Amino acid sequence: MDTSIFQTHYLCFMLVDYKNLSASSRCWIFQAHRMLSADETRIIEETLTSFCEQWNAHGELLTPYFEIRENRFAILLVDETRLPASGCSIDSATRVMKELQQRLNINFFDRTQVVFRIEDKISTYSLKAAKEALANGALAPQTILYNTLVATKDELETAWLVPVEKSWLSKWLPAQA
Repeated sequence: MDTSIFQTHYLCFMLVDYKNLSASSRCWIFQAHRMLSADETRIIEETLTSFCEQWNAHGELLTPYFEIRENRFAILLVDETRLPASGCSIDSATRVMKELQQRLNINFFDRTQVVFRIEDKISTYSLKAAKEALANGALAPQTILYNTLVATKDELETAWLVPVEKSWLSKWLPAQA
C-alpha cells in the first residue's frame, strides 16, 4: 500500500534517536478524544520529557522515546534489548498519562472511539457508529484506520495506518456476495 499520501507532521522530542530503537521496542499509543491545542501539546511534551528522563524499571533507567503524532496521539516506546519495562514501570507511564488526562481534561483512555483518516482528515467514530458505518457501506474496506493496538516499533511502522479490511474492524465488514 502506498502510504505517501498519509505523510503527517510529527513532533518528536527524543531521549533516544528513534532510528536507533530496535524493531521490537514496545509501543503504547494514547489516543486523545480530540485534537490537542499547541499549549496542550507543549505541556504533554514537557511532562513526557521529564518522565522519560527518569523512567526506570527496578531502579535502572529505561531506553525510552516519545512523540506526539497528528496532534492527537501520544506514543511511548521503550527499547527492551537492554532492559525490559516492568509492570511497575508500565504502571508509572499509565499514571503520568492519567495525570495529564485530569490536568488537561483530555480523555486518553476511551477505547470506544475509533479514528480514521478520511480524505486526508482525522474522523472519529464511536465503536457502535463505526460498526454501523461499515455494515451500511458508509466506511469502505479501504478506509484507513489509525491502529492504536500496535505493540512494537515494527508494528508502528507497518500497521499504524491500515485499511479497515486488514484490521481488527474487518469482522464488521459486510460479507462479500
